[in-house]
Amino acid sequence: MTTLSQARPLFGALLLASGLLAGGCAHRGGGGRVVVAVMPVETMGVPAAEGASLHRALLRELALSASARPTGAAELQQAAAREPCRDSDECLARLGRRVAASLVLASTLAGLGDMRLVRARLLRSSDALVVQDLQETIPGAGGALDQRAGDLVKRMFPESGGRAWYRRWYVWAVVAGVVGATVGVTVWAATRGGEPRDPNLHHLGDL
Repeated sequence: MTTLSQARPLFGALLLASGLLAGGCAHRGGGGRVVVAVMPVETMGVPAAEGASLHRALLRELALSASARPTGAAELQQAAAREPCRDSDECLARLGRRVAASLVLASTLAGLGDMRLVRARLLRSSDALVVQDLQETIPGAGGALDQRAGDLVKRMFPESGGRAWYRRWYVWAVVAGVVGATVGVTVWAATRGGEPRDPNLHHLGDL
């Protein structure tokens, strides 16, 4: 039968793993990440479905970023419906402030044959200042556009510390190793403690 003292290492390991997981979830939850209003992608000479697909890819990549996160899509759509901005930076900045976003990401997708041109502009909501203006030519569409969305997000929102610690595989490998080793030691101690004692040995007391 496992005693309390034998089970303590197991409880400690489980608490350690739980603490790491909770810390990772809290970090993932958006603490310290800049809020970005991602505008629908405008299209020129390409099907609107391609712009919608690129927009979804940008939102998905931003949600995975450790340095930025997208604002609520429904709230942004309502604000944009009330005040269409077209090419006005001041209007885009007002929309950003309306949805409590520090930055606004406005993108345009144009096409000529099999080539696609993506322009992504990042504006500051406080004063409509354009802080980044990236243009990239992409051969093909569909999956090629989705893949480039990740590159655009990383260039616009670099993670100074690299990937977030909870996304590193070796962190969870160490946690699994600690928990596994502790479980093994606890089971061994419990099994050993249950073995019959030698009748020729007499317990005189504890020091």
